[in-house]
Amino acid sequence: MARVSSEQLGKLRAFLDTLPAEQKAKCALCTETLVHIVKQAEAEGGVGTATVTNVLAEQINETALPADQVSGDQLRDRVRYQAGEKVSGKNPQIKKTTIAEKIAAVEELMADGMTDGEAIRAVAKGSGRAGRDKLWRDYHKHCSRRQKEDLKSAQSNPGRPTTKEAFEGVTVPLNKQGQRSRALLTAEMAIAVLENIADDDPDRYEAFNLVRVWMDAEEAACRK
Repeated sequence: MARVSSEQLGKLRAFLDTLPAEQKAKCALCTETLVHIVKQAEAEGGVGTATVTNVLAEQINETALPADQVSGDQLRDRVRYQAGEKVSGKNPQIKKTTIAEKIAAVEELMADGMTDGEAIRAVAKGSGRAGRDKLWRDYHKHCSRRQKEDLKSAQSNPGRPTTKEAFEGVTVPLNKQGQRSRALLTAEMAIAVLENIADDDPDRYEAFNLVRVWMDAEEAACRK
C-alpha cells in the first residue's frame, strides 16, 4: 500500500473543507452523495478510498450526535459495496441507513438464526448505545404495527385464528428466567403505541397519568 504524504493529506483536507457541512453530514445517510464526494476527493488528493473515508468520517463526527457518528470503515464499505467490490464486513446490508432497511437487515439476520437482540446489536454496530436503543424501539414498533395489522386482518375474516395463533411468528421477548413472555411482548407493544404521543400534545400528561393510574391499580391487585 502506497504511503500517503502530508501534501496529499493537505490537499484532501483542503478539498473536504470546501464542502458545506450539510453536504458532508448527508454522506452518513445518502450513499449516492457519499460516493460522489469520495470519488471527487480521491481525484483532488490523489489518495485511495480508505484514506478519504477515514478523513471524511473524522469531519462528519466533529458535529454529529453520538448516535449519528460513523467510522471510516463503514463509509468505505458502503462505497465499495455500491461499486460491487468486496467489503470488510460479512453482512454489507447492515450498513444501510434508513429505518426500513435496518429493520429488514435485522429480520434477515434473524432468519439466519440470530436472536432479535443479536441481530439488532449487529445492525446498530458503530452507532453507540443510543443508536442501538433507537433501533430496538423502531424494530418493536414495527412488530407492533405488523401485529395490529395481522389481528385486524384476522378479525375481518370469518374463522379468524385464536390469540395463540395470532401471536405465532412474532418475536417474543424473554423474561428473567429465559422463557418467552407474551406479557412482556404486550407491554412492549403498549409502549410503542404510547411513544406515538407527540411531545407537544396538550393531552400528553393527562394520557400518561391515565396509564399511571391504571398501572397503580393493577400493581395493587397483583400484591393482594
